[in-house]
Amino acid sequence: MRLSMEIGVNRPTHTFFDRSALSRSPIEQQHLSIQLGLEGFSFCIRDASRVLAFESYHQALSKLEETIADHDYLHKAYHSVNINFSSEKHTLIPASIYEPKRNKKYLKLNHHKIENQQFLSDKLKQIDAFLVYAISEPEMELINLFFPNATLKHYGTTLIESLLQKPTKAPTLYINIAKRKMDVLVIKNKELQLYNTFTYKSAEDFIYFALFVCEQLDLDPDQLDCCFFGEIEKNSSTYDLAHKYIRHIRFIKRNEKVVLSPVINRLPEYYYYPLLHQHLCV
Repeated sequence: MRLSMEIGVNRPTHTFFDRSALSRSPIEQQHLSIQLGLEGFSFCIRDASRVLAFESYHQALSKLEETIADHDYLHKAYHSVNINFSSEKHTLIPASIYEPKRNKKYLKLNHHKIENQQFLSDKLKQIDAFLVYAISEPEMELINLFFPNATLKHYGTTLIESLLQKPTKAPTLYINIAKRKMDVLVIKNKELQLYNTFTYKSAEDFIYFALFVCEQLDLDPDQLDCCFFGEIEKNSSTYDLAHKYIRHIRFIKRNEKVVLSPVINRLPEYYYYPLLHQHLCV
């Protein structure tokens, strides 16, 4: 078994491999899950019962191709390969009015600079809607080069479908936090009230967007159930400022169906939630 947590230009941010378990499990019974976007790349390998390997990188697309090409574990004959693509250019369209040929027009309503993009969509059965998103041509070329047979979805699809499985009566504000962006979801009675992505640079930006959502949906920050997950720590300036304005903040717990091998279970429970829950939403 190997455990390391490294940060560098070409090194993984987190890497956890249960090599003895991987060697015992037939490769044709293993599944590869990937999350890919401008902010980086991460993947996990699982068998029928648990996650056996995990690795993540914060790299630019130009470096990412070299990382993928040189990584032995990304080129095996897995039973399935699923990719969640992380794009800030997305929107939700009710199924009753959705037309596939209008994907570009849907995105132009909310986003600029969408030329040289491909436009895709995922059907979200739980809310009877389509999540429409853009992916750049270089990113699509990377996927087609290394993972031509993979199933591709937007990672927001996983976020929405996995969080809707959690029991909620009162409104819950979920915030998935990355280094420069935050995904905000509001769910009440297993119904999605809002899903949006904001780019932020400071703790002040972060709390501004969180409180803006509360104001728009008439949610009381003193009473609201707020759940954080992603790349945030309790001793961070972002968490400290958020806790001044939002009284009840907790960290998400994994679905009980997401079982990690002992070495990988050292990863904080609220890290990489969309990736580790990806297989529950295929």
